Amino acid sequence: MPRDPDEAYSGPLLEYERDKRYRFKLKEVVEMESSYQDDRKTNGSYLSWHWTVHDMATGVPLFLAGGDDPYEFYTSSNDSTFYKKDATGVVSMGGARQMAQDLLGRMPTSEEIRQWNEPGGVIGWNRALVGKTLTAFIDKGKNKRTGADKLIMVMIQPDVAAEAPAGTPQVSAPSSNGKTAEEVAAERAELQRRLRELG
Repeated sequence: MPRDPDEAYSGPLLEYERDKRYRFKLKEVVEMESSYQDDRKTNGSYLSWHWTVHDMATGVPLFLAGGDDPYEFYTSSNDSTFYKKDATGVVSMGGARQMAQDLLGRMPTSEEIRQWNEPGGVIGWNRALVGKTLTAFIDKGKNKRTGADKLIMVMIQPDVAAEAPAGTPQVSAPSSNGKTAEEVAAERAELQRRLRELG
């Protein structure tokens, strides 16, 4: 039976730690039709990225409270794959290309992207990227359209630990802002400490 209209949606009952980095393993990429069709959009689609979320130390996936299946985490990006650098050296790129870069741990070439696009749809993207991982923190966000609570990935980085051979010391690669995961985590902890002092 559907819920009462006045009953608030509390979101998924997922137990996670906000100050902990998790490994996100790509399960599937799905091309979705955008509900925002207008004069500026030519194709009106976006990509939905489906993930399982794992503890970095143990590899154990996260489950919903009382659930038997690993929690499936959804994110989205635009389907743009452009790359450009302005005169000052600032780089900008399309959302799909950025996600592929984070999964591969390197910039995908334009030729690779064209090959992924060749079979049509996202078949090539799935072949190239499913099973690859990245790391991020989990935080709460809001759906821009509905205002509903949702879980989001923040501070996304390539999963350098997943690519390292056994016995290799784990040192984080710098992110796009030039800081390692350890530096970012230390800064975040310091900001949270300051916020607690203020509040």
